[in-house]
Amino acid sequence: NRKLDPVQNTEAAQRIMGARVLLADDNKINQQVSTALLVGHGLEVTVVGNGLEAVEAVKKNRFDIALMDIQMPEMDGFQATQLIRKLPGGTNLPIIALTAHAMVGDREKSLSAGMNDHITKPIDPDKLFKTLVHWITPGNRRAEAPVGKQQLVEEKEASTEEIPGIDLAIGLRQVAGNRELLNRLLREFYRDYQQVVRTIRGELQQGKRQEVLRLVHTIKGIAGSLGAHALHRITRDLETSLKGGEGVEYASLLEQFSNEIGRVFHGIESMQQDLPAEENASADDSGLEEGAALPDGGEVDQGVLQPLLEELQQLLSAGHSRSADKLEEIKPHCRTASLQAHCRRLAQSIEEFEFEEALLVLDTLAQGCGIILRKEK
Repeated sequence: NRKLDPVQNTEAAQRIMGARVLLADDNKINQQVSTALLVGHGLEVTVVGNGLEAVEAVKKNRFDIALMDIQMPEMDGFQATQLIRKLPGGTNLPIIALTAHAMVGDREKSLSAGMNDHITKPIDPDKLFKTLVHWITPGNRRAEAPVGKQQLVEEKEASTEEIPGIDLAIGLRQVAGNRELLNRLLREFYRDYQQVVRTIRGELQQGKRQEVLRLVHTIKGIAGSLGAHALHRITRDLETSLKGGEGVEYASLLEQFSNEIGRVFHGIESMQQDLPAEENASADDSGLEEGAALPDGGEVDQGVLQPLLEELQQLLSAGHSRSADKLEEIKPHCRTASLQAHCRRLAQSIEEFEFEEALLVLDTLAQGCGIILRKEK
C-alpha cells in the first residue's frame, strides 16, 4: 500500500526548506491545515487574518513567498497585493492567490491584480508544493527539522476507520499525516458550527443574505480542507444559488446542506466518544492546588525565563509558526499548577491562531512569574 505522503521528497523541495512563507487567510481551520502542511515540510510560516495585516507583515519582515486568500474581511487579497507591490521590495515578492473558485478567468483576474500564480482551494498538497518550488528562489537556508514525526498512514489502514461524510485519507493528507491535528480540527468544526443551519435560516428570514453567503463560503472552505466531499459540493451549490438573487429557489439545497452537515457532525460526535480525553482536559491530573509547587519544586528563574518570554512575545506578535516550539521551551520553567494552567491556555490560543488572545495570556503568565514584558509597538 502506498503511503499518504503529501509531497514527493524531491531535491527541489529540499532546496526551499527554511523559506519564509506569509499565509493570509481569515479562516482559523484553514490556517491550521495550511500551516501544518507547510511546517511539516520544513517551511517557516507567518499567519495573518486579512489583507491589511498582510501588508503590515510585509512592511516589517522579509518573506520568500506569500499565499494570499482572495476573500478576506477589512481588505481582500487583490487590494493587499496592489499595496504590497508599492512597498520597497514588494515588486519582487511572489504572491500566490488562494481562491475557492475554479472558474474560467479567475487566474487571469489574479494575475491582472499583480499576483504571480493561482491555486484553487481546497489546496492539493502536490499542486501547492510544485507552485512553491517554482516560485521560491532556492537557497542554503538554515532550516529546522519539522517538529514531531508525521503520522503517515497507509491507505488500507485509513480506510478501515470511517467517519460519515469525511474522507479520512484526504483529510490526513491535507495536514501532512498528523492524525492528532485532524481530530482536533474536526472537533473544532463541530464545536464552532453546530448551530449553523439554525443561524442560516434565521439570517435568511431577516434578509441578511450577505452574512449568510459569508458563512456558507466559510463552511465550504472548511469542508474541502477536512475531506468532507459531499458537504463541500452541496455547500458550493448552495452558495451559487444564494448568489443568484431573491428570485432563485434555494430551499431544496438548504435542506440537503442541513442533512449532510448533520451527518458529518453525527460522525464527529461518535468519533469524540472513542477518543482519549483532550490534552487540556487532562491538564489537572497532577491534583495540585492552584499555585502549589510541582513535585520537584523550585523557584522561577527569571534570568532564564524573561528572554524566552520576550522571544515568544515577538513570535506571537508576528504570527509566527515557531510560537508553539518556543512555548515548549518555556513550559519546563513554569513550576506551579497555576503557571502550567496559563501555559495550557496559551497553547490552545496558539493552536487556534488566536495570537491577540495568546499575547494577553502570555502577559498574565509573565506576571505570574514576576516578569513585566514590554509592550510591543
